[in-house]
Amino acid sequence: MVSCPRELVKEIILISALRSQAPSPETTRSAYDILARVEAFSPQEWTTTTRESFHDDWLILARLYHAATALYCILSLQSSGAFRDPHQMSPSPKLELARARHARHLFALLERAVATPRVRRRMSWALIVAGVEASRASDEVQRYIGEKLADMSRDQGIASPLVARAVLERFWARGGGRWDDCFDDAFAFIM
Repeated sequence: MVSCPRELVKEIILISALRSQAPSPETTRSAYDILARVEAFSPQEWTTTTRESFHDDWLILARLYHAATALYCILSLQSSGAFRDPHQMSPSPKLELARARHARHLFALLERAVATPRVRRRMSWALIVAGVEASRASDEVQRYIGEKLADMSRDQGIASPLVARAVLERFWARGGGRWDDCFDDAFAFIM
């Protein structure tokens, strides 16, 4: 079972590449194009193309990565300036509504994903993206994400979820902020 649909991995790579470019009308256009493709992705359609069993697990995973990729696109490209409108000081209301919608969807999927063993082992990146957005959420949501990252580290015998937890806890303690305020150093987290 793969972790993230290939179509979304492609967009994640394009987002990461776009983040390294100086803000311009071209990067803004590219950012909106990427977001449109991510939002057009259909988890249901993608799930029907898989030849594996466990259809429900695939669907949960696809929905989880769909919401996380859309949220990553918005949060990280706002932070890099790609979504910046030179005529506005704050993010566009439409983009903020999209961010809130994808965040609600991602948070709603987390509990079900964590309860599904095949998905739980493959959701660390999505959980980290949710953790960045959790800076706007309650302490309870932050604790939940921190606990799930610790569980993931223990269950998989790897340290990267604990590193992510420490990074997120520092970010939350500072009151949150932009994507780049959270990841102020180079980190590699597995998908």
